[in-house]
Amino acid sequence: MAPPKGSTSTSRKATQSPKAEPEDDESRNDYQKQITQLQKQVADLHQDQQQQKSQLNEILHLLQNPPSPSPASAPAPAPAPAHLITSAKRPTPNLTERSLSHPSNNHTREATARDIGYLDPQDNKEAVHSGEKQELVYTDVTLFNQKLNQIASRKAVYGDTIVACLRGKALTWFNSLSDQQNQLYDGSVDLWIQELNKQFGLKRQTALDNLLSTRYTVSDAKNQVELVTYLDRIKRYCRALGYHGSQQQDYVWRGMHAEIRTQFIDCQELSIEDLRNQFDTRQQLIWSLFKFKGPPQAPSSSRPSGDSRFSQQPNSQPTSQQKLLTYSSPQPKTWKDTNAAYMADPVLIEEEEEEEEEEDFESSIVSTHQASTEALINYKCPCCLKRFCEIEKYKLHVHTMYN
Repeated sequence: MAPPKGSTSTSRKATQSPKAEPEDDESRNDYQKQITQLQKQVADLHQDQQQQKSQLNEILHLLQNPPSPSPASAPAPAPAPAHLITSAKRPTPNLTERSLSHPSNNHTREATARDIGYLDPQDNKEAVHSGEKQELVYTDVTLFNQKLNQIASRKAVYGDTIVACLRGKALTWFNSLSDQQNQLYDGSVDLWIQELNKQFGLKRQTALDNLLSTRYTVSDAKNQVELVTYLDRIKRYCRALGYHGSQQQDYVWRGMHAEIRTQFIDCQELSIEDLRNQFDTRQQLIWSLFKFKGPPQAPSSSRPSGDSRFSQQPNSQPTSQQKLLTYSSPQPKTWKDTNAAYMADPVLIEEEEEEEEEEDFESSIVSTHQASTEALINYKCPCCLKRFCEIEKYKLHVHTMYN
């Protein structure tokens, strides 16, 4: 009996369907294996992360809480990574070499005493000068603190390094400390600056008083006091007060004698450093100018040895050579009367006619610089007026020679 139509196709499908089941089982097994492998990899990665995290925690714990060494030999701690060493203190063999904390974790280089310079506080020396081995020596603690702060911003500064920078009075002061030494060794750079400034810095009121009283006079020029020494003192007091630039220049000119200041008219606009060079260059000229004692003396037959108008003090007895010159007029009591007596004395007028050129010059000096009798009285001492006239004579003499 023939099979009905369509029975062959169904039988074929029936025979093919059992074959698809084994293929599905194999694919499921493959998927399951892949999933198992991925889960294993994830577990391994998670375990590695946990191990790395625990190692990092151990390192951070060691850095934050370093183990205290026992009296007996203790095993050395595990070395920390190179980028974390700068956050710890430098190991020291004893208490006398305690170190300052690093100013920043990024600074791995240590500063040396030669990088900073040396502090030797002195008032009578230049603020910065070269030592025996061409190192910088600071006599002003303000400049030393500025350099120390500048170096600490770029390099690691330790306490024993700062101690090596101290000399003279500074080293004596540090050695005299007892309890504060440990505090300074373990302190910061700011603590060092504060203590050094407290010990060797000028108080503001003291610096202001010294600044207002510092002068460079004619006597200083005669005694060959250096102008740069005067300039350094002005700069030292100005630094203590926080004055810079034009303020320092104003105090330099303010404290200088007017006759000396006229020799630097062309230097009014120079900087303080250029002004120092000019002071050094013209120092010998200033000394030679004010070393002059008086004009050349005329022969004794034409000029008396003394001049009662200038050399004779009020209320003093005239000498034997002056008696003939002052006999016709009474002895004046003040310089104003002396000037009036001179103008009225016929003997002195006769002498003036014999020395007309010289006296005309002196009268021109007086009329130029002393416009009135009241201004003339400001020269209370006759010797001061005589000295003033002698300086003007010498300046005119030098001007005539070179022109």
